[in-house]
Amino acid sequence: SCSLLLYHLSRLVMAIQIMAAAVSLPKGYMRQHWRSLSGMLGPLMLAQWLVSAGLVRLIVPGLGWRGSLLVGACLAPTDPILAHSVV
Repeated sequence: SCSLLLYHLSRLVMAIQIMAAAVSLPKGYMRQHWRSLSGMLGPLMLAQWLVSAGLVRLIVPGLGWRGSLLVGACLAPTDPILAHSVV
């Protein structure tokens, strides 16, 4: 179906974008910028996960905390990490 095709095309485009960002990084980038990357991956991603889980809990009151945390993990945006590597 059309939706399945769009789903697979969007997955392909996302994989290409992530690989392009990873390939374009200079050789010592990870060693040089590990502090800022760990700051983005640590507290920022944790906060995004918890806020998303809290919003899911408010929107779907019948869902327990476990389910809300699971859905929040799926909804937590990872674009700041990719955007930081591109910048």
